[in-house]
Amino acid sequence: MATLVELAKVMAELAWPLAFVVFVWRFYQPVKQILEALRQQIIRGATVKYGEVELNGVSISDFPLADSSFYTVSAADEEIFKKRHENYSSSKNIFLVHRVKLTGEVHGSVSLPIYDVSVYLVGHKHYGALNEVKSVEYYFGEYFREDGNHQFGSKYVVRNSRNGFAVRTTAYGPTLCEARVQYHDGSEALLSRYVDFEGTGYKYDAEMVSKADGANR
Repeated sequence: MATLVELAKVMAELAWPLAFVVFVWRFYQPVKQILEALRQQIIRGATVKYGEVELNGVSISDFPLADSSFYTVSAADEEIFKKRHENYSSSKNIFLVHRVKLTGEVHGSVSLPIYDVSVYLVGHKHYGALNEVKSVEYYFGEYFREDGNHQFGSKYVVRNSRNGFAVRTTAYGPTLCEARVQYHDGSEALLSRYVDFEGTGYKYDAEMVSKADGANR
């Protein structure tokens, strides 16, 4: 009888540890996915709040402003004044912008995180009208080969005006995007946008990027 009592005590003592092990085994992957999602939220600059606890992500607005002691202010010259207005005019007040976010996936050949990249057009205030645009050709460089092994890579041709003639691709590092904008009146403009990853927690790794570039050749 004493043996049964002792066995019952042992089982009672093991009940909570066993329950904890079963809980971890059963919910390990879902909890891991939730924590990873929270981590990505914070990296992208989102605020996560639970009760009195609040975690703030990276915010571009928190970046330090340039110290005024490192620059001077002087009168602008006519050349730069004209150039600015020429840029407005040549693009018909339409400009290239972008957004990026971390996907949680890694590059196939090397361990580099992959980012979701969207590039699209916006009109300057009420001056730029997107209905003047006929199509946009986006080019991200020779490593972007979506269709065959083209010498100069691939370009993305967008004729649908939805979401500002947006194009979506993926990248493992910042890149320069060139966009050839064709207008309905027969004119065109070549717009440039450096697709940076600011605010995503991106860190440049020269060795890993070199390996990835070599794998894409």
